[in-house]
Amino acid sequence: MGDSRTLKILDPWTMTYVEYEQEFIEELQREIGPEHPLYRRDVFAIAVRRDPDAVIFQTVDGEIYAIIHLTWSGRRETAVGMPMSELLENRQAVGQRITADHAEWLEQCKRLRDD
Repeated sequence: MGDSRTLKILDPWTMTYVEYEQEFIEELQREIGPEHPLYRRDVFAIAVRRDPDAVIFQTVDGEIYAIIHLTWSGRRETAVGMPMSELLENRQAVGQRITADHAEWLEQCKRLRDD
């Protein structure tokens, strides 16, 4: 059996290219403030979604998983709820979200094909 901690990344999510991961982390830290659970935490990007522009981040200690919709403004977001963030309970919840998004993505592809 495979490692149960291994996530299967499915469309519309994709693996983060190592050479760009630091850019995602730096933009996250620019956009969030002290009230955000990822503020000043060591994180890495697990996966990226192009539509909408979202990134799944995990703290290095594995305590926090979050989907963050980066605005790419290059500065602290001051509007309430920005950048849009969704905390996920654990690694299993991340996998479930990726699987659910994949099923939805497949349905959209079928509708486009059938139109």
